[in-house]
Amino acid sequence: MFALLRLRPLRPAVGFAASSLVTVLMTTTALAQTQDVVLDTINVQGAQDSATGPTTGYVAPRTATGTKTDTPIAEIPQSITVVTRQQLDDRSVQNLNEAVNYTAGISTNMYGFDPRYDSFFIRGFDATYTALFRDGLRELNGNLSIYRDEPYGLERITVLRGPSSTLYSQSGPGGVVDLQTKRPTATPFREIEVQGGSFDRYQGNFDIGGPSDKDGRLLYRLTGLYRQSDTAAPFTKDNKIYLAPAFTYNFTPDTSLTLLTEYSQSVYGGSAAYYFNGTALTDLAYSDPRYNDSIQKQGRIGYIFEHRFSEALKVRQNFRYAKIDVNYRYTGIGSIT
Repeated sequence: MFALLRLRPLRPAVGFAASSLVTVLMTTTALAQTQDVVLDTINVQGAQDSATGPTTGYVAPRTATGTKTDTPIAEIPQSITVVTRQQLDDRSVQNLNEAVNYTAGISTNMYGFDPRYDSFFIRGFDATYTALFRDGLRELNGNLSIYRDEPYGLERITVLRGPSSTLYSQSGPGGVVDLQTKRPTATPFREIEVQGGSFDRYQGNFDIGGPSDKDGRLLYRLTGLYRQSDTAAPFTKDNKIYLAPAFTYNFTPDTSLTLLTEYSQSVYGGSAAYYFNGTALTDLAYSDPRYNDSIQKQGRIGYIFEHRFSEALKVRQNFRYAKIDVNYRYTGIGSIT
């Protein structure tokens, strides 16, 4: 708990009195001799956060999720929460469950410890298979083939609560979660990060980008991650390799084409459960620790084309092809006698 005290300089009180006609005449003569001074024009422009790009601080003023247009959140008649990049960095989130853990209306870790999936509920409805979107397009999860979205590769996460089938077709009645991928920027930047944690966790991240030509037409961004880690379950891993190149070509100030690609390979535990003997949980792993890997490979490639006709009219067309390959290797204990 702290208190913030702001000190501001006080302005001295100014007062005058004209005690005679002579004083008034002298003041009038002095004003007549004063020449006007013309100052140079100063233009002050405030930076405006875009609906899909980087956001300053924790509060995003605009979003494209609620109406699929660049709209101030205050003008959208639905409940919306944006988890910004700064919040993700400050909290050092490691998965999507942690990223949305403090979002109103979302319940995470409904199935206990399980590093294989990002699974949560929105307003009581399961969001795993029907409510996850990436750059406005739905992620088609099915059975055990569930995409693992890397938080380090995201610019923001927007949670739109309530039914939104008119915008997103068949989606969850509790709401949707739209993940915005990191995109190239016109400002050059370089970032390298090294992390370490419990259970022999070691991770390295890098994020670089900017213009690749002097005119600034071709922009690039390369985001990557490497992680080697155990977990709270000694027979369950959490290893990952992630690489996401992205390019933007600005044909004109009003027309652009962005190419988004991604590849990741993850190794998790095939099972993170312990054997239940009917009366109590034991310390015996449900699977064989020597044969308990879930190897997942996934990739995406797509584009976002935008053309602005005027300040009030813009056309946008998205496309993405994605593939996921999962190999589960684990055993189970039927009974012990």
